Amino acid sequence: FWATWCAPCRRTIPHLNALHQRYRTNHVTIVGVTSETKVQVAPYLEAQGTNMTYAVALDNRGETTEAYMEAYGARGIPHAFVVDAAGRIVWQGHPLAGLDETVEQLVAGTFSLEEAQRAAREQRDAEQAGSLVGLYLYVARVTKEPDLLKAVSSRILSRASNSAPVLASLAGGIVYGEEMKVRDNVLALDAARRADTLAGGTNALFLGIHGAALYCSGEKDAARKLLARAVALAGDPGEKAELGKTLDRMNAGTFGDDTEQPADKAQKLMRAYFHLAAEGADETLADLFAGRIFDYGKTDVSVMNETAWQILDNEELKHRDLAFALKAAKAALDLSGGTRADVLDTYARALYANSNFTEAVEYQQEAVSLADDELKPALEKTLKAYQDAAKKQDAAAAKKQAEKPGE
Repeated sequence: FWATWCAPCRRTIPHLNALHQRYRTNHVTIVGVTSETKVQVAPYLEAQGTNMTYAVALDNRGETTEAYMEAYGARGIPHAFVVDAAGRIVWQGHPLAGLDETVEQLVAGTFSLEEAQRAAREQRDAEQAGSLVGLYLYVARVTKEPDLLKAVSSRILSRASNSAPVLASLAGGIVYGEEMKVRDNVLALDAARRADTLAGGTNALFLGIHGAALYCSGEKDAARKLLARAVALAGDPGEKAELGKTLDRMNAGTFGDDTEQPADKAQKLMRAYFHLAAEGADETLADLFAGRIFDYGKTDVSVMNETAWQILDNEELKHRDLAFALKAAKAALDLSGGTRADVLDTYARALYANSNFTEAVEYQQEAVSLADDELKPALEKTLKAYQDAAKKQDAAAAKKQAEKPGE
């Protein structure tokens, strides 16, 4: 079920067309049903040409929509139904979420209606549980009603017993939530362990949430080990950075403390500072904010590293305080003990920006030696640029020395 005016529907057309081409000789027929008129649909189909070769049906009287969409409570489009050779509806859902697998199994003769029905029930239960997570976290933030929260959480755990994302969202909401009137760390740890187990310990985000729940439950050494694993496992740079911040706070003993920490103040001031730096209209005021950020954040490696990197990397800044970037990067380096490739990379970048090319090469080499396989190529490319700059600087200095009178 689709419509020409529906942007999400239009995005599914290439996928459905490919599915049609793949299985059209296997007695599989794809029909796009729309309640629009021929006058509305025909020009669109003509414009699509070979990009939309499956059949299209006009449901002007709404009978098909009523028999399928309304009968099954499907409220939005695109929405697909799979009807098997016996005329049974064996699957329904978004065309990009499970349709391919169902058709493939039907063609191969491996489809199990019982298994599909079980999976559909689990999906519905998980969706309901996901909605209840939001309800639980809202109530936990605004009032102390442990009996109500227990009733909601028991339903979440029951309905989401096989849904790692829902369980992780519950645990993460509890341990990371701000200004919670009720913070049930026992529940968070239970949900986090279940999510991590369902994912087989291979999902960095779930590992991180599990570690955070362990920390809040007092198992701090085990928590740090899990966070270190999560950081190493994370592939997305943003996710890796956030997990690294959590680990830094655990090492500093400030994670899970609801009182505002100096590093938290620094992070809040950073937004104002970079707004001032982007405008560049009041450098004195920006420098005042920079000083306060350093005062609050100088004991937090993530705050110092992020501050320095944003100054160095954000091309929109009109006021780029390279001296402050170097100061913050050096603080991060000292706090990390020179053991983190990302921090060494930032410090080398700060040295380079301040024309200390030779030192930049030295620290970038250390960053390369500590980097993982994913990060190393980018750091090596940067190292080559620093080495070229250092050679030019040395050559210019030698030339200048040679040109001095009497030498």
